[in-house]
Amino acid sequence: MEQTNYINFKKERELGEVISDTFAFIRQNYKVLFQIYTKVLWPVLLLMLLAICYYTYITLNLGEDIMSLSGSTNPSSGMFSAFSGIFLASFVLLIASWFYYTFLYGSYQYAVNSYIENNGEIKIDEVKEGLKQNWSSFLGASFLAGLLTFIGAIMCLVPGIYVMVPFTLLYSIMVFYKMGVSESITYSFSLIKNNWWITFFTIIVISIIYFIITYVFNLPAIIYTLVKSLVYSQEGNLADPSFAFDWVYLTLSALSSVVQYLLYPIIIIATVFIFFNLDEKKNQTGTYEAIDSLGKKD
Repeated sequence: MEQTNYINFKKERELGEVISDTFAFIRQNYKVLFQIYTKVLWPVLLLMLLAICYYTYITLNLGEDIMSLSGSTNPSSGMFSAFSGIFLASFVLLIASWFYYTFLYGSYQYAVNSYIENNGEIKIDEVKEGLKQNWSSFLGASFLAGLLTFIGAIMCLVPGIYVMVPFTLLYSIMVFYKMGVSESITYSFSLIKNNWWITFFTIIVISIIYFIITYVFNLPAIIYTLVKSLVYSQEGNLADPSFAFDWVYLTLSALSSVVQYLLYPIIIIATVFIFFNLDEKKNQTGTYEAIDSLGKKD
């Protein structure tokens, strides 16, 4: 039985409707959406947090290592060791981010799919099963999309931005149309045709809203750093910049990072609405399904 507050994904939407329905969907299903983290995504979330802690630890010690090398008899060897450490930490963080965001996108696509298939109910088991069957395809798609975007950005910034927009639809195409990686990439450009600018603008607006929300949670760490810097400047103890990065700052920073990752589905859900909006404009899928359902009722 369909819920009275059921949100129909398969229809055309203006920018304001995409934003309002994104938050309406999250508000309606926030409990089960959070359970996806605790029951499906917790391994990659833990991996991501460990990678961030490792990267933070290495970067905080980099300044001290460089200062200690000033009086060393062989500074070049020490510099190589210090920067190889930051390179390794960056690589670990990159790999962790790849896995985290890939699984995050995939799981929330299946959450919406479950919501549609069950008339307003998200079943965690269906999310798990969908992710289990297609996690390798998602990893391949995200790697290829990232590589092509990077190549486009290297060649010129504009191609990188251009291909990034259709690539935001890859996961939705793979889940809702059950296409392979290469087919999804091809179809994403077809779907975005004549709608690139409005899609780009919608993604920018959603991203700005997301960063404003997450910035609020980052304010405690920023305020703490500013206050501590003011106190240390009055005491004349600013020679060593590591003074600001104590356990209080690291705790506040870690908490803000967790909130940032937990709220990222705002962007994911918005891209699903964007996908269905473009799909409806191109294929009228929702309209045909509505007409078909009326025929069956009669």
